[in-house]
Amino acid sequence: MEIQHVTEKHLYQQRLQLINKQKMELQDLLKQFPDEEIRQRQRVVLQQKHKDEMKATDMKLVLQLDQKVSDQQVVLEKAGVPGFFVTNNPLDVKVQMYLLDFILRLSKMKIPP
Repeated sequence: MEIQHVTEKHLYQQRLQLINKQKMELQDLLKQFPDEEIRQRQRVVLQQKHKDEMKATDMKLVLQLDQKVSDQQVVLEKAGVPGFFVTNNPLDVKVQMYLLDFILRLSKMKIPP
């Protein structure tokens, strides 16, 4: 679980870096063009570029998360954990999440001697 949290945090940081880069580009654009009309047209073009970049980045990040889920499913399936197999079906993934939660709860229970 710790590896997953680190991966998610890293992917989130990548997204934040892109957002900050885009803010800097917008600020540079505002400084670059003194004429308000030109600045407005350039802003519209830049905002569309930023929207496209963000969509591409988000798609890339989702694919990386999907790959991480698939890798985890393979490991759990090979370990013989019942209910685990490689799937993209949202219902199957949800069931697997519930199974993991159940296993974690069991592992934390105190068993009397």
